[in-house]
Amino acid sequence: MQQQKLNFELLETYRAKGDPASDEAFRVLLESGALKDGAGALELLETLAYGSTLPKENQNILLQFLERAKQVPDWVDFELMKKGQKMFLRYAPYSAAVLLGAGLIESYTAAKGNKVLIATGRLKSDIPRRIYETGQMMKDIMEEDGIRPGNVGWRTMLKVRLMHSAVRYHLLKRGFDVARYGHPVNQEDMAITLHMFSYVELRGLETLGLYISEEEREGYHHLWRWCGLVLGVDPFFLTETPAAEKIQYETLKAHQQHPDEDSHKLAIAVLDAMAERPPFFRSKEQHYQLARFLVGDEMADALGIPVHEETQKGLERLRELNRMFSRLNVAFPLFDIFLQPAGRAYIDLNLFFGLGDKPAEFRVYMG
Repeated sequence: MQQQKLNFELLETYRAKGDPASDEAFRVLLESGALKDGAGALELLETLAYGSTLPKENQNILLQFLERAKQVPDWVDFELMKKGQKMFLRYAPYSAAVLLGAGLIESYTAAKGNKVLIATGRLKSDIPRRIYETGQMMKDIMEEDGIRPGNVGWRTMLKVRLMHSAVRYHLLKRGFDVARYGHPVNQEDMAITLHMFSYVELRGLETLGLYISEEEREGYHHLWRWCGLVLGVDPFFLTETPAAEKIQYETLKAHQQHPDEDSHKLAIAVLDAMAERPPFFRSKEQHYQLARFLVGDEMADALGIPVHEETQKGLERLRELNRMFSRLNVAFPLFDIFLQPAGRAYIDLNLFFGLGDKPAEFRVYMG
């Protein structure tokens, strides 16, 4: 299927497609009458699938959703994924910086896709919490064996998948302009987001001067290929190699990434909201320049991100220091024994400060 030629006409068909399996399961939850505002959709789904008095047809829809999510294709290599997870944890402070300054910011340049964020208002209220919730998802995915069926990362991804179905349902009910923007949270937009976590993350780490081995690159790409499947991304977009992913991303970028005023508002709102907060404790100006450094001046100009020359000089010096650090780590790989636990501790500490006593539970809200 991946061999089918990727072109704009074909991509438009994916803009009309949501996630049928998840959307059908969410419909059943709604019709059951048991789904309440702020509910744990996955927990409810499991309860209804394995022990309910639902009509047999509806119960089977829920069972099929869960069983398909547990299926592991022959191409999946969980041991290879561990190489990518360890790389992410080794560079944890930088991994987080790239997710914010490149992945999120670059995703807002998709002018049609960003209308879902505008329509839901998810990035108008309590922006920092939304960012830390993404951090919680990343933590769960990076847990050792966390992405195996039934484990914490796998469960978190299914919760996010059902949240996306809730967004589709409510936006369509409210008259979202499908003709103009495509289906809300459609397959092309989901693919773009997947590449932000995968290809753009790797690109950003290398932009900061950090060394990534070919095995680590393959492992990290493989990790997100599997995560994409669990999250409901169409297999068409789940590339087999990092090189194929880069080519696909460039095509998606040409098709959809045309920044508009909403792109600017979203980017500035997020960068401003995270100023002086963990894990970065950077000023707005430093956040602006980091984003410019990671996405490039052309995209940053299109987003209206201001220039901060002093931070630019500091980032160039940091890149050189990172190159030296990376060479030392290659020469003395025992550093990883300390760096990976330190990375986990760094993530845990920042989630503690960011989420406090209200951990991310990825619940479904009906408004």
